[in-house]
Amino acid sequence: MSPLKSGILNFLFFFMRLSCKINFPLLSAFIIYLSLRRIKKIKYHPKNKLTLLVLHKEGGIDDLTCAYQNRISKINYLNLHRKFIKIIFHNFFEKKIYDYDYNYYDRDIVLNKKKYFTYLRNVIFYLKKIKKFNGFINFNIFYYSEVELQKACKSENLKFFSIHKEGLHPPEYLKCLKWIYTNTSNNFYGDKVFIYNNFEKKNLITSKVCKPKQIVVVGMPRLNQSFAIRQNDILNSKEIKNIIIYQSQERFLPYRKNKNFKKPQHPLFDFKLPYSLEETEIKCIKVLKKISKIKNIKLTVKCRTGQNISRFKNVYKNLNVISGGAGHKHLIGNQIVIAFNSTIIFEALAAGKIVFTPIFVKSYKKNSTYFFNLFNTTLIDK
Repeated sequence: MSPLKSGILNFLFFFMRLSCKINFPLLSAFIIYLSLRRIKKIKYHPKNKLTLLVLHKEGGIDDLTCAYQNRISKINYLNLHRKFIKIIFHNFFEKKIYDYDYNYYDRDIVLNKKKYFTYLRNVIFYLKKIKKFNGFINFNIFYYSEVELQKACKSENLKFFSIHKEGLHPPEYLKCLKWIYTNTSNNFYGDKVFIYNNFEKKNLITSKVCKPKQIVVVGMPRLNQSFAIRQNDILNSKEIKNIIIYQSQERFLPYRKNKNFKKPQHPLFDFKLPYSLEETEIKCIKVLKKISKIKNIKLTVKCRTGQNISRFKNVYKNLNVISGGAGHKHLIGNQIVIAFNSTIIFEALAAGKIVFTPIFVKSYKKNSTYFFNLFNTTLIDK
C-alpha cells in the first residue's frame, strides 16, 4: 500500500473512533462510504443490479477473484476494510472476545453485545441511505467483530454471505473443532456459507452452527490459478533448478479462554504438539544448503507475515526470502515445492509441481492424525 493510501486510511480510522465515542452512527456510515473501493481484479458487467460490500481478507479476496477468472460478474463488489468494523466493536467491549470463542454469559458482555448490535444496525440504516447496496460478504463465520453484523443485516433486510475459507484441517483438529463449534463458537446468522469440503460441512451441521440449507460446498476457487500454472508454466518441464519452501506455522486450535466451559483433556487444548515445524524447516534448509553446493539451485523461502526470517538467513546467506502476500503466485517458476502440513500443498499439486513434505517426527505413525494424509500424493521423507 502506498504511503498516500495508508495515510488516508489512518485518517478515516481516526474519525471512525471519534464517531463511535460521540455515538454518531451517521458519521460512521459516511466514513465507511468514503472508504469503499471496487475490487479491480474482477471484470464487471456494465449493468450490475446488485452490490455487495466485501470485508477484506487477502486469502478470501483471492478466492473471490479466482471464482470470476473467466467470467463477467453481474454483482458489483466493493472492498471494505475490516478494521472499520473492529473499531466499532472495540468501542463497546473492554473485555476481549475472540474468534471461535464468542459464547460468554457475563452480564456486561451480553449487554455490550446488544449495544454493539444496535449501533451496527443504525450504521447500516444510514449507509443504505448514502449508498445503495444489498449485503455483505466475509471470509469466516466466526470472526468475533462480524457476528452481530450478521444479525444486523437480517434486521435491515440485507444479505450476509460467508466464503468460509478455514475449512481444511487434519483429522485430529476436526474432532477438537467440533467441540469448539458446539460450545464456544457462535451460530451463523447469515444467509449462505460457501465452504471448501464436506468434512467442514459435516462439522458445521452436527455442531448446529449452520442448517444444511445454509451451506454450499464450492471447492477451493484458488485452485483455478494452480490449474492455469500447470498449463502455462514452461519451467514445469525444464531442468529442475528452482526450489521453494513454504514456511508454515504450527497448527493450534483457535484461541480459547472461555471460563463458561470446561475444556476437554487433549494436548491441542493446551497448545501442545508432537512435532516442531521450526526444527523441520531449519533441518531442510541445512540439507538444501549442501545440495546447492553441488548443483546450481535457486532456493526461496516464502514466510508468512510477521514470521522471523533472520534465522533462515543465518543458515543460508544466499537464500531468497519472501514475506507476506498470497502464496500461490510463487508457484510460478519453481519446480519443486517443500511444505509442511499446509494447504499450499494442495495448490502445488494442482499446479503440477513436485512436492516434498519432510517430517522429522520420531513418532509420526502414532501421531499421523495431526497431519494431512498425503501418502501417494507427495514425496514424504521422515
